Amino acid sequence: MKDCPACGEKIKDDALKCKFCSVDLNLRKCPWCAEIIEKNAKKCKHCKSFVAKLNCTSCGDAVEIAEMRCPNCVAKMVVAEVEQRVAAERRKLDLKNWLILAVLVALGAFALSQIF
Repeated sequence: MKDCPACGEKIKDDALKCKFCSVDLNLRKCPWCAEIIEKNAKKCKHCKSFVAKLNCTSCGDAVEIAEMRCPNCVAKMVVAEVEQRVAAERRKLDLKNWLILAVLVALGAFALSQIF
């Protein structure tokens, strides 16, 4: 049995929907602001914090960015390391956004050249 991320009631581990509040169980709480977000989201749509998981430096287990200790081996996650990984995730997203913008500008320039 596990807790529903929305209402907190006990539900089956393999349930797809909560029988109490009917929430889709492909959701979870943001570790920073506690709002409901998609289970595999990398960034919270409410507080804009990164919620991706990091690998523990000791055991390699996946750990939420918001956690300061690994739940598997109880190794302390170094704050500087967490900040570095968050910055790396932001750089990846920024690069992706710049690439999309460059493609859109190129398409716009091409469209204008065809018009004039």
